[in-house]
Amino acid sequence: MQQDIAPGYALRIAKDRADFESFARLSGRYHDWLKSNLNVDLCFQGIERELDSLPGRYAQPAGCILLVSHSTSADAAPNDVGCVAVRPLSKQPVVKRSSCSSMAAAATGPASPQQQQLAAVQQMQRQDSAGELDPAQALHEAACELKHLWVEHAHKKAGLGVVLMAAALQATKGYSSMVLETLEGLRGAIRLYDKLGFTRTSSYCANPLPGVVYWRKELGPVASKL
Repeated sequence: MQQDIAPGYALRIAKDRADFESFARLSGRYHDWLKSNLNVDLCFQGIERELDSLPGRYAQPAGCILLVSHSTSADAAPNDVGCVAVRPLSKQPVVKRSSCSSMAAAATGPASPQQQQLAAVQQMQRQDSAGELDPAQALHEAACELKHLWVEHAHKKAGLGVVLMAAALQATKGYSSMVLETLEGLRGAIRLYDKLGFTRTSSYCANPLPGVVYWRKELGPVASKL
């Protein structure tokens, strides 16, 4: 996998337990940043369970996890500073309260914003299972989904977001389209997706958060799998 990348950085596909643990650490930092800066908690998506069971749906050949490392010198040990992942698009499982540690205790008094989000997504998933959601929102079974794009703040000026996205798109052989979701407040991510040819699309998954933006990019004829 060859991508133009700044000196001192290296791109690789995650293959072993150490790589998966590094990916989980970086993804955790991303979710912590969302909580601290945007008051957004993604635990309703089952993030903790997903990161504890890697590679899961990101396993090759249907999926892929990519990491970018940085080294200050030829003799220094590299440090992972960015990540992204691709997985087949499929319906989300119904998320139970026990899958999110911050919601594990029984609610007392008014529901918190996180509990309201959980209730909303469970209602959307029940509607989806009952066929009550707009069928026009369904995507072709050959679609893939991009998740967990993150670059450490100290390295954001190195163009690593573009490198990771280009590598992720290169790893989509066998898929007809790629979809992803982001938030209106993530202006840098929105500029990046627009630059790479993604267009806004209708909702493809249950997400009760305000300001969610759904994106889709056509990838051409379906080719052989990864």
